Amino acid sequence: MVINDVDLMTISAVDASRYTIKVARVLFSKEELINGCLADYRGLRDGKVIINDEKIKTIKGAEKPQ
Repeated sequence: MVINDVDLMTISAVDASRYTIKVARVLFSKEELINGCLADYRGLRDGKVIINDEKIKTIKGAEKPQ
């Protein structure tokens, strides 16, 4: 899977957690990483950016072994 000109299969990491973090850095903008929240977030939304559901589905799919 290629996202933002990066093939996610070429990303290497020592464990699944670190791999997911590296994929998140490719998939999400800096603002989403800092201020992002899911659509069902129940806290204060001041300054929060709702993360697109498609991006969440992508990262969930990327962390599952093929």
